[in-house]
Amino acid sequence: MQRAERSPATAHGSKGGALPGIVGNALVVAVGARLRLMSGVAVERNAVAKVRLPSGATMWTGIGGPGAPDLFVEVPTPSGARVAVWMECKRGRGELTDDQQAWHRRAAVLGRHAFVVRDVEHAVEIVKAFMAGEVRCG
Repeated sequence: MQRAERSPATAHGSKGGALPGIVGNALVVAVGARLRLMSGVAVERNAVAKVRLPSGATMWTGIGGPGAPDLFVEVPTPSGARVAVWMECKRGRGELTDDQQAWHRRAAVLGRHAFVVRDVEHAVEIVKAFMAGEVRCG
């Protein structure tokens, strides 16, 4: 599932991530919208942020903790099982942050399916591969 990377512009000062109102966020929205059109596919936006509670304590929102990917996608497989696929959306030359790199390393050890996607077509290719049984699950 390797492919050549495209290099569209990235917002100034950005590592290419899903920054609200900037280039990366548009990719997260576009990927989510397109994948939701695919039969049986469920997509959840994973907004991971550290927030302060009224008590003064802090906690993380989203799932997966610091560095977790932008999208959590459930994909039906030919066996009838659903597989969890994590997608980090990066435009252009956007790089993973240190937290994201650490998260992806842990995901690999745990056998999670985590991908960095650079465009909508790449995300669709990944989901289609799982739906066709081309990716070994389990």
